[in-house]
Amino acid sequence: LDGLDKARALRPDIIVSDIMMPRLDGNGFVQRLKTDAALRHIPVILLSAKTSQDTIETGLAHGADEYLAKPFSARELLLRLRNLRRLRDQERALKQLNDHLEQRVQDQVQVILRERQANVEALETEKARTEQALAFRSMLMDNMSHEFRTPLTSIIGYAEILEVETDAHLREFAAFILKGGRRLLRTLTALIEYARIESETPEEGGLL
Repeated sequence: LDGLDKARALRPDIIVSDIMMPRLDGNGFVQRLKTDAALRHIPVILLSAKTSQDTIETGLAHGADEYLAKPFSARELLLRLRNLRRLRDQERALKQLNDHLEQRVQDQVQVILRERQANVEALETEKARTEQALAFRSMLMDNMSHEFRTPLTSIIGYAEILEVETDAHLREFAAFILKGGRRLLRTLTALIEYARIESETPEEGGLL
């Protein structure tokens, strides 16, 4: 129990504990240590004169990182401590690398999301511009249709009258005017129809 208090106060790099102790034995100590989020990372070596397989497995099952049977040499203890420390350092370095990689992935995801949002906004802007251009072209073609059809219709109408009621030597001119007017009207109609089709299918190569 005293060791648990000291572990919480000192946060040691490694803990070496006996198993046979009053009030709280080594297995209970390790179990409490490993359930404490602030202490569970600390490696623990359990010491005991009991060398049965059950005793060793019980200590490891409670969370011990190493089990050292008495008697042992100081050199063996130091080697095990050194190995555990090196293992923890490697785990810490691996965690730092993993955290770094996760952060990089998150940063890249944020970059991709920002670029995607920018692309979506650009596409929406371009779509709005395209729709505006198509609407303007439609209005322009409607105006052209009105401005050209009205005088052409009048010319054709008057030419038809002249072709019937004028003197014979002028009928040839009336027929020429009528033919040219009708051809212009057909050309205008075809042009407006083509522009309307292009406006309805801009994604297929229509010109704005």
